[in-house]
Amino acid sequence: MAFISVTYTFSNGTIADAGQVNQCFTDIINGTSDGTKSFNISALTCAGTLTANGNVVLGASSSNTLTFNGSIGSTVPVSTNSTYDIGAATTGLRSVYIGGTSTFTTRILGAATVSYTYTLPTTAGTVGQFQATDGTGVQSYRYVNKPTAVQTGTYAATNDESVILVDPNSIASFTVTLPTAVGVNGKTYTIKQTSSGTNVVTIATTSSQTIDGLASGVFKIGQQFDSMTVMSDNTNWRVLGSYPLVQSRYSQTTGQSINSASATIINFDTLILDTITSVTTGASWKFTAPYAGRYALRARLQFGAYAGNITESMRMDLYKNGSYFCNLGWSYAQTTSSMPKDVWGTDVLTLAATDYVQIELTQNHGSAVTLSTAPDLNYIEIIRLN
Repeated sequence: MAFISVTYTFSNGTIADAGQVNQCFTDIINGTSDGTKSFNISALTCAGTLTANGNVVLGASSSNTLTFNGSIGSTVPVSTNSTYDIGAATTGLRSVYIGGTSTFTTRILGAATVSYTYTLPTTAGTVGQFQATDGTGVQSYRYVNKPTAVQTGTYAATNDESVILVDPNSIASFTVTLPTAVGVNGKTYTIKQTSSGTNVVTIATTSSQTIDGLASGVFKIGQQFDSMTVMSDNTNWRVLGSYPLVQSRYSQTTGQSINSASATIINFDTLILDTITSVTTGASWKFTAPYAGRYALRARLQFGAYAGNITESMRMDLYKNGSYFCNLGWSYAQTTSSMPKDVWGTDVLTLAATDYVQIELTQNHGSAVTLSTAPDLNYIEIIRLN
């Protein structure tokens, strides 16, 4: 765009008539009002309202600095949709505030130390959904709980899901590994078993982090529809709600021989139910508590038929960590005839994690006596009370 020019030029010592002078004034007036001329003014102060009609360009390049001491007093319309930006990839606004009162003013961007893109969803979402980021600034609508597909093999949890569905039937050693609890304070996971079967799911952690103070791999899920919910405290994981079900039931079906006048550990050798594999079978049979808590125990034992007398007895005792804890039952023979003799009992006790219990049986027949092989008459059942 050209600068303003005049028809006549005057110099000192020359004479100009009024028509020439008037023509130069006319040139200046026309040049400032026809919108086709440029001004080159080093400093301009307008004391009052300035109205600039037509297309207005402020600054010759991005290196020019525009300083606003006043405030915006009107709506700022945009001429073309989705065409212009405020700022650039390396120079952006520090903060943007939305609203105008102490209640509703919101700072939606501020003091970013790195460049990032914040992409809003393209739809309005559905009732009950909220916005969540994918970790790169891309927002999407989802419900509070986002489940995975049913996992049929070892799975490493990500920060994206909140419900992990598992089916361990196709793999005996099935582990769900939680990510680090650091930096995700309040993040929760619910691990839920969807299938029936005897395989268990082990819950593992990373970086030696704990779950309620217990090491990685202690917590297990072994029952269909059983579940466990954990939450990050920014350092480790905490269990929310109930612990996974702990229930074990075993029977003695091999007719174990019980020596006279000495306690014998009962080997409940036949599995009926063991939700998270808490029992070790064999000559030193024991149930080991996976988690601290109160446990209910009941047991019953019966000798096979033998000829005894009324001075004989059988005693069933509960041992905890290898030491006598309490007597569960004591049975005396009521007849000298050949007949089964049995004993049963129940108890509730507090166990710490890794505490173990055993059942010992004593009889005084004078020689070894064998247990019957009936599974419904020779069994133990232990369950953790949530």
